[in-house]
Amino acid sequence: MSGPGDVDELVELVVRRLADATDPARAVEAKRYLKSDLDHLGVRVPEVRGIVKRTLPARPPVDHDVVVAVAEGLWSEPVHERRLAACQVLEQHEAVLTAGDLPLIERLLREARTWALVDVLAPNVVGPIFERDPVAVGAVLDRWNGDQDVWLRRASVLALLRPLRAGDGDWDRFTRYAEARWTDQEFFVRKALGWVLRDTAKRRPDLVFAWLLPRAATASGVTIREAIKPLTDEQRTAIAAARADGPRTRARGPGPPGWRSARGPGEGGCMDDADEPRRPTGSPDRAVRLAARPPTSSSAYDRSGWAANQSRDSSVASMVSVVRSFAAMSMSEPGQV
Repeated sequence: MSGPGDVDELVELVVRRLADATDPARAVEAKRYLKSDLDHLGVRVPEVRGIVKRTLPARPPVDHDVVVAVAEGLWSEPVHERRLAACQVLEQHEAVLTAGDLPLIERLLREARTWALVDVLAPNVVGPIFERDPVAVGAVLDRWNGDQDVWLRRASVLALLRPLRAGDGDWDRFTRYAEARWTDQEFFVRKALGWVLRDTAKRRPDLVFAWLLPRAATASGVTIREAIKPLTDEQRTAIAAARADGPRTRARGPGPPGWRSARGPGEGGCMDDADEPRRPTGSPDRAVRLAARPPTSSSAYDRSGWAANQSRDSSVASMVSVVRSFAAMSMSEPGQV
């Protein structure tokens, strides 16, 4: 299956199947939620994934040029589900893609302008290509991490997600990117940093805690809220203490001149979690309050345990001091972490 006619037929078949699954009411709601300029059909993500799988099955392997041509054909029209289907084509057939396809993927990331597409392409398409060719792709990710486009900055971080989540991955590269973007003005970048820290901490909480503690005071609220979720009660308390005592120099307001903001009032968040509204400037730090307040009855820690933790102020202060020292050492010798 490699001729132009075959490609056109495949694109048309996907388009027809998407049309058959249209849900007008859901289309209106999705367009509103995503603040999208695209047309919407209201087809759910699992349905789009299934349509692509049925139309272009992975076995036998599909020729590289067909995969790319079908993806480009689907992307060519400003319809959200068509573009999501294009992302799914690339994801389901990522094994045939190489670093040579990154110019195309970069164009799609720039044109996507929504987490709903970027969060498919970055971890599930760019990520596997990076694992196969870290030198060539790493140079591109380095550039993306400093790009003016918020979606490329987000993609540079999320491309590293899957192996880190599995307990492996390029932690040194991620922390380098996180340092560069730690005071980024954009919600979607700050959220991505917290997402990767959180998923890494599920398997390696001590690694994340040691890196995060000396930076906790300057982390944005959305980053810290995500990052601390898998940490122990003691680690969360130490993070809260560090934020309470540290300088208040966190990212606020619009980005530098020429940087396009990605988020309007009330705009939806990202694939991994729901959006949260911005805190008013000067309001109490929500991450500190969440870490310090008594747990509800559904918490993993009961109220008596929480009360005992709160009474151990001197022990917590001592622990913070010790771990800060360890974290400072690990920052100078990353190979020892």
